[in-house]
Amino acid sequence: MNDELEAALAALLDRWGSDALARDARRVSERYRTQTGTGRRLLTGESEAAAYAASRMPATLAAAKAALAWSLEASGLSPATLLDCGAGTGAVSFAASELLELTHVVCMEREAAMRETGRRLMALGSEALQRAEWLEADLAGDSPLPRAELVCEGYMLGELAAARRVGAARRMFEAAEQMLLLIEPGTPQGGGEPRRRARGARQGGRVCRRTLSGGRGGLPDGGGGLVSLRRARAEDAPAQGAQGRSGPV
Repeated sequence: MNDELEAALAALLDRWGSDALARDARRVSERYRTQTGTGRRLLTGESEAAAYAASRMPATLAAAKAALAWSLEASGLSPATLLDCGAGTGAVSFAASELLELTHVVCMEREAAMRETGRRLMALGSEALQRAEWLEADLAGDSPLPRAELVCEGYMLGELAAARRVGAARRMFEAAEQMLLLIEPGTPQGGGEPRRRARGARQGGRVCRRTLSGGRGGLPDGGGGLVSLRRARAEDAPAQGAQGRSGPV
């Protein structure tokens, strides 16, 4: 965990108190365990958002950083603008800020409490994070998304109702000018989720390439389901087969 986020999370602890955050963290964790994938709202209160950030952000940031670093190396890309879909309290944006020279960050999040907590945390982050634009948005909807060179989601698709996931992935891919990165839990269900969503995005008529990593790829906290889709370029070589690190979805 970087120093900026550590200091921001310490400020949350000072504001809410460790006992209250621990109690809310247990409550939020139970909802995520029993209600993920139903499309229900899993937290709405600001203290719950703070508890979520304190308990989950360090591991989520580590998984997102590992996934993004692997994808950037495999693709050779260096995107400068970021759209963080279902941003929560901003862990994926913090990870991207460590690896990239970002000029513009947009965070899309449905819950007001998560947006407010994310803003508080990013106020102590890099210049790009301090200027980040937070938008109220439900990724289960149908509206087009703002465009960015890099579009990411971290552990968000699995929270949507199953019937909404392919559509959300397709909209994210449509918004990605260079790369779409999907990160889901390293479980048999979560690990296969990004691959199914990636196929759905390609069925939307776009040509892309993918890079895959699993639990053996070393993503922290079991964050083993990773798919990054890169828009094909004219100079790309023909797609590699199963032995290569990239190939057609």
